[in-house]
Amino acid sequence: MLSEATVLDVTLKQLYWPLSVIRMESPNRASLTEAAMKLYHYWEHYTNEEAGIYAKTDAPHNAITPIVRKQNDLYILDMTLRNNRTSKEYPLGVFHPHAQHHHIKKENIGLIEVMGLAVLPARLSKELPLIKLSMHNEWVTTLKETYHDEDIDTFINNEVARKFMMVIEDAGVFKQTSEGQKHFDEFFKGVLGVLRK
Repeated sequence: MLSEATVLDVTLKQLYWPLSVIRMESPNRASLTEAAMKLYHYWEHYTNEEAGIYAKTDAPHNAITPIVRKQNDLYILDMTLRNNRTSKEYPLGVFHPHAQHHHIKKENIGLIEVMGLAVLPARLSKELPLIKLSMHNEWVTTLKETYHDEDIDTFINNEVARKFMMVIEDAGVFKQTSEGQKHFDEFFKGVLGVLRK
């Protein structure tokens, strides 16, 4: 967790996660719902040109993937900030898995991936065994250079997981860099300002 603040009876937490997530917690479902709607409306109209985030160009771009659960008497709502803007460089999406990772995951990041679970394409179950025999693409060349006699199945599984983490990082609107963190901090403060009104 990066920072935390409480407004009335809702606690907001800025999570350290590859995707940009604000967790909201409250024992009061109505308060949580009201705070979540304010955050959503703030994000819906949020633009930060330095971070490459535009609320609207030819169409609206900002959306949220919500994840809700209840632990004992506490309601927990993870608000994952999403943006579907495309560009010439990233025709499938600026905040979408980038081309260098498409051999692992080209499909959009959905709820399951937001929660940190990898839903990988079925084709990989046939393709991963071929990596052990065929060293012909850029990624496999890199794997070959880093492989050091460990169990090949464990090695391949770990490398797929590492690559999948990069896919998730591509989808994060505020990157895990000092610049990205600065923008996320500013956004978090803006949300707190809206909630305090």
